Amino acid sequence: MAQINYSEDKKILKEVLGKSMTLYLPKEVEVIDTEAFSKVEFAQVYVQTSTKCEDFSMLCKAFRLILLYIEGTTIISRLPLSGVCGFEPYLKGRFPNYEGYDGCFRSVKDERQKIDTAISRLYYPYQLQPTYRQMYEKYLKQKYRVSIKQVIEDGNAEIFHWLFSFKTPDIYMIREFKEVAVASHQSEIVLFLMSYEREHFAKKEENFEL
Repeated sequence: MAQINYSEDKKILKEVLGKSMTLYLPKEVEVIDTEAFSKVEFAQVYVQTSTKCEDFSMLCKAFRLILLYIEGTTIISRLPLSGVCGFEPYLKGRFPNYEGYDGCFRSVKDERQKIDTAISRLYYPYQLQPTYRQMYEKYLKQKYRVSIKQVIEDGNAEIFHWLFSFKTPDIYMIREFKEVAVASHQSEIVLFLMSYEREHFAKKEENFEL
């Protein structure tokens, strides 16, 4: 259970205590202290676009952080971060420098981080330039199999269906994805893949056997 400490007027988020959490910052919060998340290992934080931080890079030096910028209840961008991702210099003030953030993508070494970033920027393409859109799409198509499996393991069916359409998978991919979905207890995805396999490959296999 997270413990959250604010300033007396509730406008400054001073400190968050807890190992892992999802946190919705209230609209009253105007500023996040740079040391607020220093004792947290993982946090998914929903932040109003009106909220500012002197330097968001301080938030992701030692753990994984996902910033979701919202206007009201609508998510407009999702930014996965970590202490080694290289995006930190572009996270200052009220809003990120998205062009700088996207420009760092090629230098990121961790594959999971890259897949998560590419998916996030395409799914919530706020201020996404055409050049970077093409870069992210190309990467996800190149990493299609591992990207699909990562999304299945994360349990996001909506993202899975969106990403699935990036390519036309063959029967071996479908069966591989199904195994991952079964192991991850993702019944909705399992049923979809079973239906897809029957619709697109059953007749071909019957003809081959004849």
